[in-house]
Amino acid sequence: MKKIIILILLIGTFTFVLSASTPYMSVVAQNNSCFARIKYNNVLLYKTPTQNNDYSNVYCLLEPTYFVEILKEENKLFFLVNYLDLTGFVQKNQVECIKETPVTPYPSNITFNTTNYSNVVLRNKPVIEEENSILVLEPNTSLLYYGKIVGESATPSQGNVWYYCKYNTNENVVKGYVYSALTHNFKTIEENLEISTISEYGVLSEVNALLQINPKFHFLLIIITVLPSLVLIVLFFKGGKKEFN
Repeated sequence: MKKIIILILLIGTFTFVLSASTPYMSVVAQNNSCFARIKYNNVLLYKTPTQNNDYSNVYCLLEPTYFVEILKEENKLFFLVNYLDLTGFVQKNQVECIKETPVTPYPSNITFNTTNYSNVVLRNKPVIEEENSILVLEPNTSLLYYGKIVGESATPSQGNVWYYCKYNTNENVVKGYVYSALTHNFKTIEENLEISTISEYGVLSEVNALLQINPKFHFLLIIITVLPSLVLIVLFFKGGKKEFN
């Protein structure tokens, strides 16, 4: 009777370990990304992995002290990254990888409004041209902020800063540029003071690779886990027969 109880406990332990570990390893295998802190106030999110700083190849400046999620190493100079709901490229030497997953990786819900006095044009480039108009925004329209960029000075005395932003219409989401002089009520962006541990991207990639288990090998994992239980069953029954004889 004692042997049967011990056997049940052993099999139960193996079953619990298997059921607890397999889903975790499956999730880990699907996510091999890590985060990197934005080091400077001039870090650009590029549309292509090339050092072309023209606005045709740049989305916007990224907010310093916040983070990007590194998806992969694109080439010797660039990482492919996520920032909010944007995907683009950053130069490797302008971010530093961290071991942790930040609590607040991106500026949260930063909004602003267009001017109260007139309609404002949302454009696909930070320049005043008829052909790059996306839509006309009504006065005091609320927009979600991604970042700023240097563009055309629509009014010389008002500077050349534009905001890259998102507008939610009734039908879809539209992204584009608005001239900053035609906006107000900009929500303050607080500095991100999260403490993090700096690491090398190569080291993090190797660690993630070691943690990954391909779901195709789960069947092998099950066999390896169950096999000791089968051996124990055979040994217990053999021992029981000898005692009986």
